[in-house]
Amino acid sequence: MSKESLLTNSANFDDPVLLEGLKILVVDDSADNQFLIGRLLKKRGALVEVADNGQSGVDKALSGEFAIVLMDIQMPEMDGYEATEKLRSSGFEKPIIALTAHALPEAQAKCLASGCNDRVVKPISSSELMQKIVKLTKI
Repeated sequence: MSKESLLTNSANFDDPVLLEGLKILVVDDSADNQFLIGRLLKKRGALVEVADNGQSGVDKALSGEFAIVLMDIQMPEMDGYEATEKLRSSGFEKPIIALTAHALPEAQAKCLASGCNDRVVKPISSSELMQKIVKLTKI
C-alpha cells in the first residue's frame, strides 16, 4: 500500500506496524499524557522515550537518535516554545510536532515561529497525529 493511500485512509492509522521501529521522543509534564500518547504510539510499533519537562526534552533530543519529537507547549520551568527554540538553535533538524490546547490561528503561528513543523490540538485525534507523523518522517 502506498504512503499516499495511508495518508488518506484513516483506518490504516491503527496498523500495528505503521510506526515500526520509529524512535519518538514525547516531551510532556503530565504523566497521564505521557502514558496515553506512549501507548498510542507503541500500539503502532514505535519506540517511545519520554521527558517530563522542556530542559529534559532538549537534553534527550540532542543526545538521542529520534526520528521526531512530540512537544507539549505548556510546561513548567521551560515551555515547549523555548525548548523548541533551543533545539533549533543547537542544530536539531528532526521534525517537532507541538501538542497544545490552543486552537487559535495565533497559536499555530507561534508554534511555527518557534521552530515546530506542525501542531496537534488537544484532545489529540489519533488519526491526525499518525497522519502528521507519517508525513513528517516520510515513513
